[in-house]
Amino acid sequence: MKTKRLLILALLSSVLSAPVGGFIFGFLNCENCTFNIFGRVLIGIIYAILTPLFGGFPIMDEGGTGKFNVWPYIGIAFVLVFFLFAFCDRRKQSSEGIKEEANKLPRAANGTSDDPKAYKQTKT
Repeated sequence: MKTKRLLILALLSSVLSAPVGGFIFGFLNCENCTFNIFGRVLIGIIYAILTPLFGGFPIMDEGGTGKFNVWPYIGIAFVLVFFLFAFCDRRKQSSEGIKEEANKLPRAANGTSDDPKAYKQTKT
């Protein structure tokens, strides 16, 4: 991959890491959400909004979890988002490369090729 493309992916990952890290934090640290998945998702959404607004230190007792430092979750989210973007980008580039290679190959010997040297004429 090119360095410029990796820098763009890193920039996008750093922008998205705060909301994603806040969501992970709120989802995992919900105190009153034993088996309530809807409550966990709701608290995760609340922290996805609050974490970037307060610089990684959400307000105390907002959403019922207390005051914590969310920066470790933001770091983990950055790594996850960056590798997800890099994997998708690499997969996209490899599929484009396969298509380009397929376009370079000669077509079948049934006369569909534009290049007369791409196939041999056989006498029957």
